[in-house]
Amino acid sequence: MPSDLKAWVISLPIDMRKGCLSLAAMIESELNLNPKGGQLFVFFSKDRAKVKIVYWDRNGFVMWYKTLADGRFRPP
Repeated sequence: MPSDLKAWVISLPIDMRKGCLSLAAMIESELNLNPKGGQLFVFFSKDRAKVKIVYWDRNGFVMWYKTLADGRFRPP
């Protein structure tokens, strides 16, 4: 990953059933950002126990997904 990588933390909770393409469409339509621009887009579930990170890598989307067994994420 590039050293000047930017991350967008989305404060509103999302439906965690959404996949890469649905989240990319949301980034484009609701945030007016280019999902293929080389930034990280960080999404949290309503209970903040789950996080999804979407990133465009040269020729396709990468999505990281983590569920905490205990505790909650505390986004900035």
